[in-house]
Amino acid sequence: MAQQWGKRIMRTLGMALLCALMSPAAHAVFPEFNLSVRDASHPDNFQGQRERRQDEQRRYNSRREDAQDTQRAQRLSPEERQQLRRDIKNAGRELYRSRP
Repeated sequence: MAQQWGKRIMRTLGMALLCALMSPAAHAVFPEFNLSVRDASHPDNFQGQRERRQDEQRRYNSRREDAQDTQRAQRLSPEERQQLRRDIKNAGRELYRSRP
């Protein structure tokens, strides 16, 4: 049983070592996934983030304005509300007539 645990620990340590050794190679092949501090502070990256945030804000604002316009168009005038109440009241009278 102790041998099994020893093999399991050695296998786990070997996999961890392999991952640690392969990490630099992965960054060399895929440099766009490199998340170093130096890249994050680069002025181009900051400007790109700023532009993306501004674009997202513009899209959010335009969607919000569209929703507000739609909501305004769906509101009823006082006269329309009164007519709707009358129609509902009349429909209720027709549905629930008193029985003779």
